[in-house]
Amino acid sequence: MVADAPDNAASLEMHALTQGLLAKAARVSPKYFYDALGSKLFEAITGLTEYY
Repeated sequence: MVADAPDNAASLEMHALTQGLLAKAARVSPKYFYDALGSKLFEAITGLTEYY
């Protein structure tokens, strides 16, 4: 087992999200846009000039 490997569902999601954001072309799974916090994040992102 790798020492820093995630060991539960929350850690797996955090790991996947972190890896996506740190990727050369950052990415986030759309599943994070469907709860209340995700909706606020989506609104903030789409409100940026850089989004368009």
